[in-house]
Amino acid sequence: MSDPHGRLEVGWSIDTTSREVRIVWSETGLHGVREPQPAGFGSTLIETVTPFELGGAVRRRFRPHGLLCEIRFPLARRREVGMAEVRPALAARPNGSDQRTRVDRPGQDG
Repeated sequence: MSDPHGRLEVGWSIDTTSREVRIVWSETGLHGVREPQPAGFGSTLIETVTPFELGGAVRRRFRPHGLLCEIRFPLARRREVGMAEVRPALAARPNGSDQRTRVDRPGQDG
């Protein structure tokens, strides 16, 4: 966040009655927050993928002090991925199986 007073809280829960996963992203402590025009890549991706891939819904509210985003999707839409699907993807990676990406921040050695 660009504002040092801004805070971000991310939480998730499972509603056992509706069998839904609920993810909440809540920003607070910001000033003059407005919905960006056009929508950013992340928002577009989440709002496109959630209904089609997860059978869920996204609700965003741009409050003056920060964004509130709620994502809900049913547990039943979870897709099992078998090793037959995973092996070709792993084989295509350099050095075999597990590949991690490191992101360095400017001005930090490490």
